[in-house]
Amino acid sequence: MQQWIGVAGNSEIHTPHLDQSAREGIYFPNAQTCSGVCMPARASLMTGRYPIATGVTCNENKLPATEKTMGQYFAEAGYDTGYFGKTHFGVSDDEMPQHGWQKYFGVEEYNRYLNVNGIGLRYPEKKVQNSRARYWNLGISSIPEEHYFEKVVADKAIDFINADHANPFLCVASWIAPHGPFTPPERFAQMYDAAKMSLAPRCETELENKPEAFVQWVLRNQKYVNDDELRHFLSLVYALMSLVDEQVGRLMQCLRDNALLENTLVIFASDHGDFGTGYGIFGKSWNMIDPLIRIPLVARAPGLNPPKSTFEGLVENIDILPTLLECAEIDVPASIQGKSFWPLLEGEGFEAKPACFAFNSHESSRYKLAQSTIRRGEWRLIVSESGPDQLYNVSQDPWNWHNVANENPQGVKDLKGQLLQWQIGNAGLGYNRETANFWEDTTLSWDETQFTGERIKPRSNTPVQ
Repeated sequence: MQQWIGVAGNSEIHTPHLDQSAREGIYFPNAQTCSGVCMPARASLMTGRYPIATGVTCNENKLPATEKTMGQYFAEAGYDTGYFGKTHFGVSDDEMPQHGWQKYFGVEEYNRYLNVNGIGLRYPEKKVQNSRARYWNLGISSIPEEHYFEKVVADKAIDFINADHANPFLCVASWIAPHGPFTPPERFAQMYDAAKMSLAPRCETELENKPEAFVQWVLRNQKYVNDDELRHFLSLVYALMSLVDEQVGRLMQCLRDNALLENTLVIFASDHGDFGTGYGIFGKSWNMIDPLIRIPLVARAPGLNPPKSTFEGLVENIDILPTLLECAEIDVPASIQGKSFWPLLEGEGFEAKPACFAFNSHESSRYKLAQSTIRRGEWRLIVSESGPDQLYNVSQDPWNWHNVANENPQGVKDLKGQLLQWQIGNAGLGYNRETANFWEDTTLSWDETQFTGERIKPRSNTPVQ
C-alpha cells in the first residue's frame, strides 16, 4: 500500500491533501506495521504493544481486558475522546466506552444510519458483481456518495471537532477504504481509466524458494483475476484512496476553520500493506513480504518549521501511541513497547530504530501457520513454521522475489538471533515445552526452540498500568 499515495512517487494517483500534509510535516517511507492483517495491527496501534505481547496475533483473537488502549490513556488524562469508523482491534462495540471512547460511531451504527435514511443496503456491500473476484464486490457502489461510509465517518468526526470542548480532544477517523469491498462512489471511480493503470512488476522466478503456504496463497488467488481485472481492481483502489484523501482534506479544513490546525498533531497511517497487484494478486495476507508490512505514515505537527519532509529511518505503528502521549504530556508507561518519534516532530535529535519486527499467527487457517519477521537496515528476514527461511535485500529487491538466505547464512544467523531475543524480551514466545526455565535462560539458541507462538507464563489478571 505504500505506493498508493502521491508523495510516495506514484504519479497515477490523486491524493493532494495527504501530499500537502506530507510537505507540511514528515513522510515516513520505511514505516512498518507489526502484522500483515487488520486485527493484530490495529490492536498494536491502540496499545503501543506488539502482537506477541497483546496476544492478538490473528483476526480471530479478542483483546484481553488487561490491555490498556489509546482511549483510556487520554480519557484518564482529561481529554474528550471520539472514535469514528472501523474498530476491529479485538473489542466489541459495547466495550468501546470502557476503552475510553466517549463518542463512538462504528459499522453497526452506520448500518442503522443507512436504514434510517431509507437505504435498503448493509455495509460492507457483499453482492459480487464479478464471481471471479473472490468474495469482494468490485464496481460502483449502490450507496449514494453523500451516505457512503468514508463520507459519513468524516461527517461524524467533523461534528465532534466542531462541538464545544472544555477539554483538549483526541479524535480517531478510521476508514475502511481502500480495504474491500472495492466499490467507490461513481464520481471517484470516473477519475481513473483502468486501461491506463500500471501493474506491479513481475518475475518469472518469484515463487521459487518460498514456503509452500505462500506459494499456495498466491496460486489460488491468481485463479480469480487476469491482468485486465487487476487493472480494474487498481482503478477502484485508487478511487477509494482519492475518496479517503478528500475526507482528510475536509478534516484538515475543519481544523483550520476552528483555528486548531496549528495546535493539533495529525497522523495518517494504514494498518497493513497489500499485494497491490504484485505476484499477480491483490489484498492483504498473513504473509510477511515487505509490501505487506511496509505502510504509509504521515505526521503533521504544529510548529514544525522547517518541515522535515521525509524521514528515511525505521519506525513502527506501535510508535504512534507513545508519540501521541508525549505530545500531550501524558506519561508513557514502561508497558508500552513503542518508541515516541515526538522529538523528531519537535525538530530535536532523534535516532531511528535499528530494527522493526512483526508477527502473524493463523491458528484457525488450514496452514496452522505462525511466522515472524525482522527488518534491519536493507534486510528482511522471515521465519516460518513451514518452509525455508526467507532473506531479502529490500533496497535491491522491493517485491521480495529473490530469497538469498542460502547465499548469506551468517546474515540469517545474526538476524535470527536478534529476532529470537525480541520474542523472548517482549512476550517469551518460541520455546520448547521440554526445555526448563526457558523464560529465564536467554542463552538458548534458535535451533533449540520450537516456533510455537505460545506463551511462557499465563497472562496476569492485573490490568496494565
